[in-house]
Amino acid sequence: KSLGKKSFGIFGEFYVTPERYATMTGRGRDHAMYGTNQYIDGPPTMNGGIVYSYYWYMFTAFVYGKPQYADGFALAYEEESNMLDTYDQASGQ
Repeated sequence: KSLGKKSFGIFGEFYVTPERYATMTGRGRDHAMYGTNQYIDGPPTMNGGIVYSYYWYMFTAFVYGKPQYADGFALAYEEESNMLDTYDQASGQ
């Protein structure tokens, strides 16, 4: 079957748990490395600045009417600060 288009593209995201994307963000950390200065060997990856859990908190607050999740930034930071690598090698920050 045809879509009736000459060009077609699709965009998708992998929505996964913070524990999974912690291994894919920056230099990457596995569970044993949370809260330390250890990282998975290799180059930095997926440094898009996307905080997926923030979207989960906001979605839950709006769709399910749970106001305790409305402040998604603070909740996401609290959950993820020990697991994600936020160091940018290019800027040294």
